[in-house]
Amino acid sequence: MTADSARPFLSAIVRTQGRRPRSLAEAVDSLRAQDDDDLEIVVVVHGDEARRTATERELGDRVVAADALPPVRVVGVSGGGRARPLNAGMAAARGHYVAFLDDDDLARPDWVAAFRAGAAEAPDHLVRAASETQHWRTDADGQPLEPVDDPHREFPDTFDLLAHFARNLTPICSIALPLRAARDRGLEFAEELPVLEDWDLIMRAALDLGIVSVPRATSLYRRGNTGGSASAADELSWAEAHAAVIARLDARTVCLPPGSAQRLARAEFTTGGDTVHRGIVEERIAHDPGDERTRRLAAELRHLEVRRERDVARLRAERDAERRLRIAYETSPWWRATGPLRRLAAWVTRGRR
Repeated sequence: MTADSARPFLSAIVRTQGRRPRSLAEAVDSLRAQDDDDLEIVVVVHGDEARRTATERELGDRVVAADALPPVRVVGVSGGGRARPLNAGMAAARGHYVAFLDDDDLARPDWVAAFRAGAAEAPDHLVRAASETQHWRTDADGQPLEPVDDPHREFPDTFDLLAHFARNLTPICSIALPLRAARDRGLEFAEELPVLEDWDLIMRAALDLGIVSVPRATSLYRRGNTGGSASAADELSWAEAHAAVIARLDARTVCLPPGSAQRLARAEFTTGGDTVHRGIVEERIAHDPGDERTRRLAAELRHLEVRRERDVARLRAERDAERRLRIAYETSPWWRATGPLRRLAAWVTRGRR
């Protein structure tokens, strides 16, 4: 057996601060219950040595010997922001592909199998599976306590590159990255970003490696009502991180898929003398549907789209009417009878020139 064949197909990186032991155990258990167990589990504790030791103790017999399947390792990392433990996990990974879970997310039993199917379809591409979202009531540390709704599809089943330029539509638990190709391209999480580090990497990997979609939900993305990155970073930090990701993308040449030109042409609309980007309105609706200005912009956008569709339908009807009139005119007995006169007039005109 070669060293390469001895590597697992997937390294599952579980990011944790060690503050949510129950949900961390649930995340690890969901990985140990995979239909395809060709994986290793790397729990990366973002904190000091005492927190790493406490996490190992809380996981108990889930941290097993390296020859068991699937093996579970706990590594520690300190300093930095949200991206630091993800990069530490990638550095420690031994799999052909690497995937990620936060400690409050869950993998369905076919999570690994879906990534393997995508990798077989398009080797060395970023693999993106669908996911489901569920909102949970949480404690002050973001520990999920009880669900407040049913799992549902918040994000599209397949990856849409153009839509992702406006905002992230892919939770981190939905992707698997080919590790060797990522290392060859220098792909890692941007540690200078306080948030949106996953969106930044997903976009760069999709552009550098290509992406294949597996349109079945294989993970549960749990949103909490307290704690987590959404409340830990203020609105200004999110806006600055969003601008930084866009600036990084804007600095490179980008090849877009067919059909993008028409979508780009309709990306912005004018209202009240101001130019508004469609993606910004959609993002505001997703995060704050009750905001009065956002609701007004959304209503104006719908009105403009309806008016545009009516204008296009009217122009098509006028064009079709003119075409029918011309056909009727050119096939009439009078048109046929006067044909010789038209040809004579054309001959005389050419002779004068």
